[in-house]
Amino acid sequence: MIVTIKDLRKDILAGTVVFLVALPLSLGIAQACDLPPFVGLLTGVIGGLVVTLLSPSKFAVSGPAAGLVTIITGAMATLESFSLVLVAMVLAGFMQVAMGILRAGRWIGLIPGSVIQGMMVAIGLLLIMQQAPVTMSIELGNNQSLFSATALIVALGALLILYLWQTPLIKRSKGIGLLPGSLVAVIWGSMVVVAGDYLMPENFATLERIRLPELDSARELAQQFVHPDFAGAWHNPEVWYIALTLALVASLETLLSQEALKKISFLPLHLIKSYVLRGLAIC
Repeated sequence: MIVTIKDLRKDILAGTVVFLVALPLSLGIAQACDLPPFVGLLTGVIGGLVVTLLSPSKFAVSGPAAGLVTIITGAMATLESFSLVLVAMVLAGFMQVAMGILRAGRWIGLIPGSVIQGMMVAIGLLLIMQQAPVTMSIELGNNQSLFSATALIVALGALLILYLWQTPLIKRSKGIGLLPGSLVAVIWGSMVVVAGDYLMPENFATLERIRLPELDSARELAQQFVHPDFAGAWHNPEVWYIALTLALVASLETLLSQEALKKISFLPLHLIKSYVLRGLAIC
């Protein structure tokens, strides 16, 4: 396939928008899973490169799945080792490959939509319960927390933006409506923090932030990597149970997304772009 300059300009613009949305999302989901921010950054890069090279879909966008946060968090609490969780992820990947070879995806039509919607709603409620305290307090240590009005203002402002971006007024706008609401929410949070550090440094000094490690050499970069502990995982039934759960939930989310994309593939191009960008905002 020959790529023209016109196509390249569109791809650069689309890639920039996806990057600006996916980067903070990857960092935020890593934090929600109680993992280092570097893990979110690395998995976002690898997922984007691998899926882009292997996926035949024209519209699918790879990235972190919020629906798997509760599973990873539970896995970390159960296994108490990120190395064992990595083994479960590797096993889940092999299970997905096996299901693909067996063409198990065709059986998704037998699952009632209400069951899948109920599962996703339950995951959403668990995420709300897990992240609600973060919007109002900052963990200090010794199991103590202090209410933070600053964190609450930033969170409520972001939620308000996400809500407004789903209203007909914004959707009908040809310019603003195509801008993902999640990107606007990230810009809002960044602007508030920058302005707060300048105008009210005392109040914003305690605001919890995601900090990436400073890497000055390849050796320091290599020290950030954690490898799967296969030796201690084979005889652990919890690892296999978590792997199966990851494989099934991740496969369901992917197949449902593909089914939705098939339905909108018959729509005009401008409507497809609108739905895809709105999907990014919801993610």
